[in-house]
Amino acid sequence: MSSPGKHRLRRIVLFCVSGIVLVLLGIFAGLSIWVHSYIKSDSFRKLISQKTALAIGAEVEYMPFHWNESSLYSDGLSARFPQNSRLRELRVDQIRATFDLRGIFKRAWQVDELEALRLEVRLGEGKTEPAMSGPFQSENLLQNTVSTNAPSWLPNHIELLKAVIQEVNVHWEKGSKNPLSIHKLRLTAVPRELAWDLTGDGGKFQCADWPTMDIERIRLRYQNPDLFITEGKLNFNEHGSFNISGKIRFEKTSMIDLLLQLNEIVVTSFIPEDWRARLKGKLMGEVKVMGFAEQFDSVKIDGSLHLQDGQLEALPVLDQIASFTHTQEFRQLVLQKVSANFSWHHSKLTVSQFIAESTGLIRIEGEGDLVVEEGQIQKARFQVGVTPTSLRWLPGAQSKVFTVERDGYLWTSVQLSGPFRNPKEDLTPRLIAAAQSETLEGVTGLIEKTAKDTLDLLSPLLPGK
Repeated sequence: MSSPGKHRLRRIVLFCVSGIVLVLLGIFAGLSIWVHSYIKSDSFRKLISQKTALAIGAEVEYMPFHWNESSLYSDGLSARFPQNSRLRELRVDQIRATFDLRGIFKRAWQVDELEALRLEVRLGEGKTEPAMSGPFQSENLLQNTVSTNAPSWLPNHIELLKAVIQEVNVHWEKGSKNPLSIHKLRLTAVPRELAWDLTGDGGKFQCADWPTMDIERIRLRYQNPDLFITEGKLNFNEHGSFNISGKIRFEKTSMIDLLLQLNEIVVTSFIPEDWRARLKGKLMGEVKVMGFAEQFDSVKIDGSLHLQDGQLEALPVLDQIASFTHTQEFRQLVLQKVSANFSWHHSKLTVSQFIAESTGLIRIEGEGDLVVEEGQIQKARFQVGVTPTSLRWLPGAQSKVFTVERDGYLWTSVQLSGPFRNPKEDLTPRLIAAAQSETLEGVTGLIEKTAKDTLDLLSPLLPGK
């Protein structure tokens, strides 16, 4: 081919390529304008609303969207759940989302980051969980399409890369039996395939009449229907702290399986009020909680605890021992060692391997299991050991009550009965009986000896002598 022909061919090819590029650029520009117009339309808001409704199983209403290039802002959304759902109401305030329109090529509305100022959740008594899908099962988001006016080639699902909520508040509606609540927790959520990694920092947790707890950190992983607590630490300020791990399964009935590690928990914060003046110290140990969250009687709590810096005072039995022995240390016992295993189920408390000791004064060991059911002591027998010097002022105690010598103590068996908060013991009557018996025997012996001596003295004067 001649040079003029080649030159002409190059011009034709260049012209065609340029034309194709210009056409593509025009199409892209047109599509870009159209896409930007679409995401600002009511159809797009309808898509987002319906996808959110599918995700949380509720009626959802967004406030109007405001756009700044690819950033969306809304004053918030509100959601209403069915009457038989535990989730009663959900509200999100001041939502801001950043879209990456390149996600269209993956057929996804890609949200690089979603940020909200506040999430309010109100819970109540109910029998069912909402029909969750959405971000909790991302494959469902791909399948759950909604009816819109958008062309079929546009994305029909949302791909969220990260969500940050500055303040999460969870509380139960008035009149509910469950007193749990969370306030001002900062939460970050990142999807991982079919799961979500959740990180919480700050905020406060309230449970029943316990002191308010500060949430130092919480690390969660949600994979429907299971919520795994991989790490958590809650502080009671000066009252100690505990670590938490385990799993909660959200189904028709929520199953909990949690492990608590107690770190110097001040015991007076968690025992009945009438015992707070009697027992002091800091609890250490592990507690395992298992059962159905909605059926409190089904929950089983097992643990192994020991008490640091223990002090026991204002107990009637101790006051009696102090009076009998003339040893005032019994009125306010400093306990160097207190430990026990326990199990609580169906309002029944079982305590085993109980040991309490005030070195050089008294040691108490559980004799078998201690059983308390519905506030009444069903079984409670202890071995109580005291030092011999403590019994020196107590007539008959060593010979008739504390009769076994072991490990530097003199031992006897003591049984408790009656209400757990105000128990009765059988030691005091036995000590009194022993003292009376010893005194009576002494008086009787003295009378017999005196009579004999008198007879011996008078015998020479008697007739017949």
